[in-house]
Amino acid sequence: MSATYTVVVGDNDDNNNISAEVLRLHWRLGMERPYDSSAAPIQAEIKVQNPGRGFSPEVSNRSLTPGTPVRIQSTHAGVTRTHFTGRIRSVEPSAGDHGGKEAIIHANGPEWELMQSTASLPPQINRRADQISSDLIDLAPLRQPDLTGRWLLDQPIQAELGLNTRMADTYPRLLETGVSTFVLCADTWTETTSTWEALGEIAAAERGRLFINRAGQIVMLNRHHTLLDLTPVASFTDDMDELDYRYGADHTNRVAVNTIPRTAGPANSILWTLAESQRLPGAGRPLVLIARFRDSAERPTGAASVTPPVSGLDWQANTRTDGTGQDRTSSVFLKVTAAAAAAATLEFSTQSSETLYILAGARLRGTPILQGDPVTVEAVDFARQNRYGAASTTFDLPTLTAEFAADLARFELARRAQPRGKVEWLTLRGRSHLPDLLAHTLFDRITLTEAQTGHTADYFIIAEEHTIERGGLRHQARWLLEPVDVAFWRVASSTLDQTCVLAY
Repeated sequence: MSATYTVVVGDNDDNNNISAEVLRLHWRLGMERPYDSSAAPIQAEIKVQNPGRGFSPEVSNRSLTPGTPVRIQSTHAGVTRTHFTGRIRSVEPSAGDHGGKEAIIHANGPEWELMQSTASLPPQINRRADQISSDLIDLAPLRQPDLTGRWLLDQPIQAELGLNTRMADTYPRLLETGVSTFVLCADTWTETTSTWEALGEIAAAERGRLFINRAGQIVMLNRHHTLLDLTPVASFTDDMDELDYRYGADHTNRVAVNTIPRTAGPANSILWTLAESQRLPGAGRPLVLIARFRDSAERPTGAASVTPPVSGLDWQANTRTDGTGQDRTSSVFLKVTAAAAAAATLEFSTQSSETLYILAGARLRGTPILQGDPVTVEAVDFARQNRYGAASTTFDLPTLTAEFAADLARFELARRAQPRGKVEWLTLRGRSHLPDLLAHTLFDRITLTEAQTGHTADYFIIAEEHTIERGGLRHQARWLLEPVDVAFWRVASSTLDQTCVLAY
């Protein structure tokens, strides 16, 4: 029995179900490579018929603007499943009277928006990955399409809460409790660090997994998730449609972790200085300055704390740019907002009608976080290097202390030091495996047995890629797989250093 596929573009299922016009579906979720901490951006391509120009955005009545919700679902044996949840990124109609008269809807997930927002948090001291990540997600701005139909203060047609609007949603997330508590984090992020990059750094430091699931949620698994998942949900024995198998292709016998030692500097150190005088825009219009912290060598740095600026001491206002006019410091107000680990926002305002300037030399003081020289911590299996040849893996994780870095290096070496046979891609087709390819998704555990190679092992699905054609009669899925780890020690279940090794 084949499945029925439903594609909805927009919020209203009845008015925006475009399933009858779909010619081809293709979507992908999950990691790019085995052992990656962060997933590749999710994406979908929906090819539709367009003879009546219903999918030509410049003439269509449909809502096809970037940010419009997109959902792909299937119904099979009475069970409805969601496979992709995202938003339109662009629409590509074919042109010309004699062309195919088709269109392709390109969709993606929330990570594209998180790539456009800057990570900005105060220093994170003794906090877990899930706590830091939740704060990062909450601070990321929602894009305008996400606010359509949501409540906005003083905006006509969007201010009647409960009548024509609802409160704006935050990004949905599923964050497992982190295993590690990080001594210090967020102080190395700069103005170019996006929220998605920062989330990826946190996931890598936890050695967990960051991805977008079928429901469009931001998911972060801790590093023990796969170690504690012991039960396969499906098994395949010599009945796979295609199998990409290699022996010895992915092992490592040297793991290096690069980290940066940090210490707190002297209190009341100068974190930032205004190089040139700045004119206030006028009464009621603030002057907003982004103060990015620098050390004495003008290198970006973080700050454990910022001292509230004192007027007359830390900053002055004057009627002349060179300070030779009348002092007007008392008529200017300063508010320091959005203080982050590596920057702060200064907002100067006045009610005076005079032309005023904030003089060069204005400063912020505080306690800097001083960075030491980078440190590399290694774990090496010399016996396997001699036997199989050198194979190295390197991690750049400034968040970790040297102690954590040593634990991570040992952990990764234990997982991957021994060469072994490995299946990287598994292909299934709907004619023989439809229930499996519909039901199983990211980080489900499966068992594979293949007679020709003599290979039997358990794997986690770490990416899924689907293609549907001919009205749903042809469905192919490719799963990117990652081998289940070697046995790690569990209380009362195995013998340390004989049948298992320590995790961390």
